[in-house]
Amino acid sequence: MIRVIVTSDDCGLSEGINLATLDLHTRGIVSSASVLTNFPALQHALELFRRYPSLSVGVHLNLSDGLPVTRVPSPSALTRADGRFRPVLGLLTHALRPDSRLLALVEHELAAQVDLFVQYGFVPQHLTTHMQFHLSPPLGRIVLALAERYQVAWVRPHRLRATVLPFNPLLDPYLGATSGGTSPVFLAVLQPWRRFAPQRLARRLQLLKGPIELVVHPCRLPDSSFPAGMRYGARERAAEKQYLERLWPLIDTA
Repeated sequence: MIRVIVTSDDCGLSEGINLATLDLHTRGIVSSASVLTNFPALQHALELFRRYPSLSVGVHLNLSDGLPVTRVPSPSALTRADGRFRPVLGLLTHALRPDSRLLALVEHELAAQVDLFVQYGFVPQHLTTHMQFHLSPPLGRIVLALAERYQVAWVRPHRLRATVLPFNPLLDPYLGATSGGTSPVFLAVLQPWRRFAPQRLARRLQLLKGPIELVVHPCRLPDSSFPAGMRYGARERAAEKQYLERLWPLIDTA
């Protein structure tokens, strides 16, 4: 048997995502929800999730979609001229040789996102990052410092050796062999697996020695609240939810 935490990402982005997350949780599949705090569906998400203490709720830190929650002078290394975040590639490029101003903007913005979550009466159970920006060491250090400040139980795994991709020769299935805790050691994001049969992913997961975070981006259709211009649309997310529903019975979980 394997230990799996199934996290629904991008909660707060739209009401359809929030409702799909709740559906998966009440059916015993999703155990964790990661919430974006800079989109209008935030309040809808937290009002829903508050009724379900069995759902572990954390913050999905975001530096690449929508508007910041703080006042950031624009354009900047963090934002475009219209005030919206730069695409993640631009952020990661700047973070290769970050200056103190960029790091200060990032630290201030991420702390404000967590503070906004806390103002709704929640304690963050985990921290994750939108588009995995904490792969960047300077940005990752800021995330880890936030986790320590708020005494967050776990931060999403981000090492390549721990990432379950369709093709990753560097994956070390024994990385968590000595792990006695419940914090995830491995990360498997469903999105790149949708091109493959769920049986293939199930077999890969069964080989891993240690707790796994399985990440889904679900949505319930129709979703009139879904923001325009997102790279990964509502229909694709609904299809990903269906993929998880086919995968879940194949996994022998603890």
